[in-house]
Amino acid sequence: MNALINHLIHDINQDLMAHRQALDQVINNKITQADNLKTKMHKELSRPSISMWTFLMTILMANILVGI
Repeated sequence: MNALINHLIHDINQDLMAHRQALDQVINNKITQADNLKTKMHKELSRPSISMWTFLMTILMANILVGI
């Protein structure tokens, strides 16, 4: 009887370890995804957009036309 209980405890521990490893992998994947998104957003926010360039060029052209 004691051997059966020990065997069941051993099986449960193995199952728990497998589930923990699976959860750790999911958590690590989510952390990696968040880091990648943070890096992508930082790159996107650090460079001027096309619309910003269009706006600046419009102001420049207006200043040139008014200056003439």
